[in-house]
Amino acid sequence: MQKKRRFLLSVAPAVCALSFVLSGCGLENIPYYDPPVFLSDGSTILTLRDNGNVATDDSSFKGYEVFYRAYTSSGTAESIQETLTTYAASVVDGDMEPDSFMTYAENLGFVRMRRLSDTAAPLIAPTDTSNYYIQLPQSQDWYIWQDGSSTQTSVARTISSTTRLSFYIASNYHGSNDTNGSDADFAGTATPSTGTTLYFVFFAAGYWINTEDLTANYGAPEVADFVSYTPGA
Repeated sequence: MQKKRRFLLSVAPAVCALSFVLSGCGLENIPYYDPPVFLSDGSTILTLRDNGNVATDDSSFKGYEVFYRAYTSSGTAESIQETLTTYAASVVDGDMEPDSFMTYAENLGFVRMRRLSDTAAPLIAPTDTSNYYIQLPQSQDWYIWQDGSSTQTSVARTISSTTRLSFYIASNYHGSNDTNGSDADFAGTATPSTGTTLYFVFFAAGYWINTEDLTANYGAPEVADFVSYTPGA
């Protein structure tokens, strides 16, 4: 059975007084999807698994997206990670809508990880509670594999609709002072040299489609511990 949560929409008091009788004063029932289990070992691997959403057998739910941003400062990454974790808890507690969390994260520059071969959402579409692992090697494309499967799916950065840049190459990252312009997913002010450690903040959230207007929406997020990562040449 699909889980619902009632959110109070902002409406003028006079309109609210009238509409309360008719529609409950702007209270809207929308699907609520729990955050996935989403963990980081701090350097080489992310682990994601479903946390009850697949069991709802709800056709609106499509799977999970993973969002990220790269920083040159561990202190900045830790601060962002802690703030997002606090806001994510507010979503679970019902004090913040999932879409409000997403807007906040997008304003910070977070973008979605995507498959190397396409741009289709979602990134991970589980059918059970198996673990999915995102491997973060330093000398090849990052990739996803499911527990018990030998299939590897390479993933790429989101820079533009046509670019498929790898995470592991340091020269792919262009800071805001670079003549090539600033990459959308990188908070640095200069292209990092080979051997420079970057700090990634990741979060994951359920992805669902509103069957009435076909808009994309998100469930409650889960923020992983930030990752220290050193891209190669």
